[in-house]
Amino acid sequence: MSAVSVERLPARARTARWVAVLVAVALLGGACANVPQETQPQAIGEDDTRTGEQDELEGPEDDLSSTEIVRGFVEANARSADHEAARLYLEDDSRETWRPSSSMVILDSSPDTVPADFEEQPSKENETAVLLRGTQIGSLRGDGSFDPMRREYERVIRLRKQPNGQWRIVDPPSEVMTTEDEFTANYLRVPLYFFAPDSDVRVPDPRYLPRRPQAGQPSKVIDLLLEGPSGSLRYAVDNPLGEDVTTETNVTGSPDGALVVPLTGVEGVSDETRERIAEQVVMSLDNVTSSRVRLRADGAPLIQGNEDLRRADMPDASPLIVPSADLPGMSVVSGALHSLGTGGPVEGPAGEGEYDLVSAGQSLDGEQLAAVERRDDGVHLRVGPVSGDLQRVELEGTVLTRPTWWPTLTEDAVSNEVWTVQDGEKVVRVVQTQQGTWTPLTVDSSELVPFGEISGLRLSRDGTRAAVVTEDGLVIAGVEREENSVALRNPRVIREGRLVEVTDVDWMAQDTLAVATASESRPVTQVSADGFRIDSFRDTNLSPPVHAITAAPGRSVVVSDVLGQWVTSDVGDVWQQHPNSEGAGSLAKPFYPG
Repeated sequence: MSAVSVERLPARARTARWVAVLVAVALLGGACANVPQETQPQAIGEDDTRTGEQDELEGPEDDLSSTEIVRGFVEANARSADHEAARLYLEDDSRETWRPSSSMVILDSSPDTVPADFEEQPSKENETAVLLRGTQIGSLRGDGSFDPMRREYERVIRLRKQPNGQWRIVDPPSEVMTTEDEFTANYLRVPLYFFAPDSDVRVPDPRYLPRRPQAGQPSKVIDLLLEGPSGSLRYAVDNPLGEDVTTETNVTGSPDGALVVPLTGVEGVSDETRERIAEQVVMSLDNVTSSRVRLRADGAPLIQGNEDLRRADMPDASPLIVPSADLPGMSVVSGALHSLGTGGPVEGPAGEGEYDLVSAGQSLDGEQLAAVERRDDGVHLRVGPVSGDLQRVELEGTVLTRPTWWPTLTEDAVSNEVWTVQDGEKVVRVVQTQQGTWTPLTVDSSELVPFGEISGLRLSRDGTRAAVVTEDGLVIAGVEREENSVALRNPRVIREGRLVEVTDVDWMAQDTLAVATASESRPVTQVSADGFRIDSFRDTNLSPPVHAITAAPGRSVVVSDVLGQWVTSDVGDVWQQHPNSEGAGSLAKPFYPG
């Protein structure tokens, strides 16, 4: 934890909120769980969560060439959880002995399969070698998480012509590979849930499960949840399940249609922690089942009096990380602070042009403003109330990035920490002391050094991730907070080669970003925090380079280019001039709270 403490919501308050939610649900007659976009969950029948009929597997067509067999093998690797579809491309002996790894290389969707060079070819007439080459975009790890990594990939695969004249692969590599298209078609994105430290805010940790067999998905979700957070979030979130909780028996369906999750190792755990475990389990299962979740702990109900739970029963902490509707956002225009709601100057010195502002950031609660001020000797940071005098902080440099606020994540706490990057290298958090002054403290960003100069940094509104604009591209890192220090851990470049010339970034949701670039072909992009999902916004009406962007949950995306500020509500919509930005000019810097 930092030197400035943040109050935790008392257990009694959380319990009261749970009771209120459950009473409301009871009065509504047991509303059905919401079905997310990722999948269409099905009810789980008795004892069928560990089994399930596979679709009939189709082997390769007759008389395919050796290169076609290799391509089919690569595509088939994603089509069944146990790789049985891919085994049909192997000769009989290899089919029995192949032991594929638990991870999977994911290639772009147009790898080449060509005859290997002469020196790679086997000497036997009935054998040949094929070169598989493409661009790797990442890997599926054993824990179901996506690990982004761009590199050129090559693998020589040997084939033998069978007595029936058909080519089959011999000595297949243990490394499993498939294409992005096949992976997307055959794997389901399932967020597991953990908690932001010292808060009730759930944090999604995306994983990918085979779509078939569907009946085994709930068991797999529980197995992964018990293993804990993925590497990128391991030190950034709290895990109420801890290391001692496990399943007593298999996850099964009951005769009355509930999904039974029998936990053990919960003895002695507080009621508050039990409630958080229930949230974890129910929310994580929401994408793979529409059944009621019956949580048991050492043979008894996990939550006394509430044995069966659905998503609708879970407390909603989203107001803690979503800007209030009465905070429309702001923009720095010609050195002064303007409202995105009215287009006019904001009341107070910052809006009246008393400071020559370069950029600014509003706290999530709307009360505080951090602003970078241009001076003759460089730039300085100022912090204070939005409509009041801004206190100068002992932090200056040639460049300071747009400020980003650390979230309080409790209902009554006041924002007291804001981050920026000094001169492209030093990540600094500025913390308010008990005396009301603001003190700069260094964030351990040593793991970011290999990625080069930093030109932007945005904290997610749950405080667990940081999006960093670097020379090497867009980097996502976990935020690790200890008692007296904060560090950025496990940084990873996402969509290297696709996200080029990144100029700015902001968080659309806890696990989704909006990215601005100088690219003429993809000026604005939406990408998942793990780097797998990526979609380009339309470029109609934009004039690259796009140099600033802001986004927030439930809000339109606002960007700034050489002609002014533009807004859109969806990836497929046309950009429209922002209705309240007339005269904003080419250097406007829009921002939502956070």
